[in-house]
Amino acid sequence: MIDQEKINESLQRQIDAQNARIDNTLTKVDTLIEEIKQQRQDMRELYKRQDEERRAYEAELEEDNRRHETYMREILANIDDKFDKIIFQIRLASLTMILFSGAITCMILALLK
Repeated sequence: MIDQEKINESLQRQIDAQNARIDNTLTKVDTLIEEIKQQRQDMRELYKRQDEERRAYEAELEEDNRRHETYMREILANIDDKFDKIIFQIRLASLTMILFSGAITCMILALLK
């Protein structure tokens, strides 16, 4: 029976060593699972932060576009006002020229009589 005990002891050591390797592997698997969970959480937080930054950027861009549009409308309104003033001055000058021509014609006619 001594041989059987030696065989049993040897088998028990092998079983214990195998159990230790299994426990070690399970510990590594658990560690990997926790790391994956942490990475997923980190990715969620990163995506959330990127989404917030994107929304803030889009809002800022939209505000810049509104300001630019308002600025361009003001410039165009100023240009329209200037054109209106120029057209008024051209009409006034044309009317003045017509009146002046009429006055000269009247003076010439008066001198010819």
